[in-house]
Amino acid sequence: MDITNVEISKTDEILENKICEIRSINQTKIFLPRVMESVYDVNKARLRKMYEEGRRQAFEVLKEFTL
Repeated sequence: MDITNVEISKTDEILENKICEIRSINQTKIFLPRVMESVYDVNKARLRKMYEEGRRQAFEVLKEFTL
């Protein structure tokens, strides 16, 4: 699992989707609430909030795959 703040172009997104389809990778996109003030925001409290929300949402998605 990788939690990052990434902005990609639509072309990159289409390529990423195609690669995942070819390799049979189940891809999930999680959209987090907007807590950062800019792409280069380094405020530790806001970074922590974004990380925790990403982690929480990722675990919700992963529950679907639990046996």
